Amino acid sequence: MNDWQLVAAWTQGEEQAFEILVRKYFPIVYSAAVRQLGDAHSAQDVAQSVFIVFARKAPKLSHDVALTGWFLRTTRFVVRDVLKQMNRRIHREQTAGALAALEQTAGWEPDWANAARFVDEALLALSAGEQACVVARVLEERSFREIGQSLQIGEDAAQKRVSRGLEKMRHFLQKRGVKVGAVAIPAILGANLAATAGPAMLGTAWTGVQAALQGNAAGTTGLALAEQFIKTMALRQLIRLSSLVTLGVLLLGGGALLALNGTRGPPAFRVSDPRLETLGRAWAAVVQRAAILAGFPQGGPPAGDPNRAAYDQARTFVLSETTRVSTELDQVVTASREREQVAEFLTVELRETLGLDERQQAAVRAQLREKLSQGPTFKDGLRALYNSKAAFATALRQSLSAEQLRRYDQSYRADGIGLLAFVALQLAEQ
Repeated sequence: MNDWQLVAAWTQGEEQAFEILVRKYFPIVYSAAVRQLGDAHSAQDVAQSVFIVFARKAPKLSHDVALTGWFLRTTRFVVRDVLKQMNRRIHREQTAGALAALEQTAGWEPDWANAARFVDEALLALSAGEQACVVARVLEERSFREIGQSLQIGEDAAQKRVSRGLEKMRHFLQKRGVKVGAVAIPAILGANLAATAGPAMLGTAWTGVQAALQGNAAGTTGLALAEQFIKTMALRQLIRLSSLVTLGVLLLGGGALLALNGTRGPPAFRVSDPRLETLGRAWAAVVQRAAILAGFPQGGPPAGDPNRAAYDQARTFVLSETTRVSTELDQVVTASREREQVAEFLTVELRETLGLDERQQAAVRAQLREKLSQGPTFKDGLRALYNSKAAFATALRQSLSAEQLRRYDQSYRADGIGLLAFVALQLAEQ
């Protein structure tokens, strides 16, 4: 049986089907957790929690979802929760001591240890096709012929996708100051797989998951992590759903007083990190889809209405992209530059949504940065930006051309209800 047949069998009461899935994917999940945490004991708790989450979510997952990618993303999210509890941030300045166990166990050189922290992020940054091929080749140890057959592509195409994916991962790591060759990346990804394939560790993992599913694992770290993850994701979804249902679009955000018509403006706007450019563009797409939702009645068209599919598609896109963009932006910003970086991110969103020219971009970025700089904490800056919404919206509209005003009304509505929604979401989640 394939993975989804196993899921179906498990939902019908065949416990052995779920055990097969745990034994198949546990090595991948555990090794990813070890790379990111640098601690085998904590990684085992994380892996157990991921499968508890999977047990609760699997019946509702779309069959279009690639399970390996789902497990890697969920592992990444749970690890982030663990690191937050330990008061650590996920960025390149993490302490080298957190990876000491990996260096001693595998005998890796320093750059290999540094690469372990970012290699999963690099893998998840690949396109869906490249990611599927790299995962199948490196983590599932399948031949190029098998990969081609499963993805309905040629054997040569599968090999090229793997090579291209590994090279992109090498560039991804290089941008984070980590120098390793593309040939080293498979070794880094597969370093802990063999250690997790033994019957003792797999048996322990399955026993822990089984106990949690039967309600006999109260107080365990794995169950606590799983429940915390599910609670966090449910809270985020509730915030976004309530925003869509109540307002028709995402929660309204704040603004700042802009002087967009002066003869001498601030320096030209340039994005300091290409990832902020990518995420800002992605968020602009979310804003535009949210505007589509605003055109539907509350709760969307009734079942059977020909527009229901468009509504459901837009809502799904907004919810999933909001989570993804928020998560990835959190990984990009650093404590020393978060106000500047968020100002850049929001400027890119407004530029893409409204078609701002260079002068307008520079003025918007300067005023966003000025408001975000207020207060001793970043949250104080977000609140200052939120509280000055009316002045920001008024001045921004006055600076726009007729075509830009049309785009503004289409995306944010004339009353600016969807303007700077990301700010309000951040305040709601903190």
